[in-house]
Parts: sequence; structure tokens; C-alpha cells
Amino acid sequence: MDITSDRAKREASLVSRLRGRDPLALADLYDQFGTYVFRVAYCLVRDADAAENLTQETFLYLWNRIAAFDSGRGTLTAWVGLVARSRALDYVRSAEFRMARRTAPLEDARPLANPSSVECRMAQVERIRLLEGPWQRLKQCERQTLRLAYYSGLSQPEIAERLNRPLGTIKTWMRSGLRSLRAELEGADAF
Repeated sequence: MDITSDRAKREASLVSRLRGRDPLALADLYDQFGTYVFRVAYCLVRDADAAENLTQETFLYLWNRIAAFDSGRGTLTAWVGLVARSRALDYVRSAEFRMARRTAPLEDARPLANPSSVECRMAQVERIRLLEGPWQRLKQCERQTLRLAYYSGLSQPEIAERLNRPLGTIKTWMRSGLRSLRAELEGADAF
């Protein structure tokens, strides 16, 4: 049995248990993805307390919205990562985040070279290594819109405004770019 089909069977079993509201399935989901979700949140918010809260919110969201997961659209790992990133970006865009940034005492500032930063950097390097070839094969317009969305955290309307393009064009470029990346990475066990 190959690794991809074995992983897909394990994911399908876990999703089935979650949909059946098995509390042990939630614990298994957390065991499998807890560190990953925390790292995604921490890399965006750069605050351990906020990342812990976002991790809890992410798992609560996953538990309550498991019916929305569609294995035909991607892996459970990719969905968990997307939800974690979305929760963290929502927080970064919030007034609460801006207020916390303005009022944080100087002694609470953490140096960038702490172990969590190093782990974030290592995770980023691994993702870059896996995506480098497929990323270079994208059209320039697809790379530009995806970069603005994922690295700058801009929404599609904000990207359309910045690039002075119609919103529909931006959506098409992003969808096409993501589809190309997914097609190239699907068999590579990249997630």
C-alpha cells in the first residue's frame, strides 16, 4: 500500500469519527495537528499567548464545522492549515490585534531568534523547498496575486485595488494558480 492512499484512509477515518461527534477523534485531531496549527498562528501573530488562543479557536471551529470539509477539494492537512491561517489573519486584521501591538510593554517584546521563531523559519524553508519548482512554473500574474494574498495578507478586493485590475480577473488568477500548485503537489505528499 502506498503512503498517499494510507494517509487518505487515515484521514477519512478521522473525519468520519469527527462527524460522528467522537470526542476522542477531536483529541486525535489535536495530537496530529496541534503543533502545526500553533506554528501557523505564531508565524502570523508573533505572540505565543495569541497563538495559543487561536489554536484553541481553530480546533473549536474544526469540530463545529467538520461537515464543511470536502476531501474532493483537498487533504485534511491542507484544510486544517487553511482554517488556522484564516483565523490568524482575521485576528491580525482585528482592532484587538492593533490595540495589543500598541499597548504591549517593552519588556514583553521577544527577540526574533527565540526557538519558536527558529521553528517557524525551518517550517518556512521546508515549504519553500517543496514549492519552489511549481511556484516558478506559475504565470507572473498568478504568482503576484498569490504572493499578495498569502504573504501580505491582502483580500481579493484589496489585491484588485492595488493592481488596478477587475476583481473577477484577480479571482481567476488566484484560482488558476492554486489549481496549478495543487495539481503539481498532489502526488508529492507535500502536506
